[in-house]
Amino acid sequence: MFNIPFKLRGGVALIAAAFALFLVTTGGAAALSIRLSLAELDAAADAVARGRVERIESYWTADGIIESNVYVRLSDAPRGALSAGAEIVVRARGGEVDGVTMRASEEAHFEIGEEVYLFLTGLENGARRVAAGSQGKYRVLGERAVNAEWGRSLLLA
Repeated sequence: MFNIPFKLRGGVALIAAAFALFLVTTGGAAALSIRLSLAELDAAADAVARGRVERIESYWTADGIIESNVYVRLSDAPRGALSAGAEIVVRARGGEVDGVTMRASEEAHFEIGEEVYLFLTGLENGARRVAAGSQGKYRVLGERAVNAEWGRSLLLA
């Protein structure tokens, strides 16, 4: 196999242990994504909404990770128990607190002012999540909603 110098073996072991801890704490599945069809994504969502990101509030959780509450003012709610004009809260892992930035690779990322088309799921403590992580968030660009990360585009009627 590989002949690792003795001085480096401790560092390699530390990295391997950290990676194993990551897999255990995330269930091993967080690093892997299965591409859902649009029909599967729609079925996984309780609601579908279009709106503008008004503000983002990030905070430390008790588990020591950063989460964000993303406040979205809805302009349309094609499906689910939502209505145009309402403000909803979307909770996402990642954000910035006190100069520390955390990004979760499988999670949808938001920017203040962007117009989004969202497939949403669940309602926990007044906040929803994006269905299927980053797969359920699209940026509205004119008459299209685009998810560049997953190479998808939807024509908005």
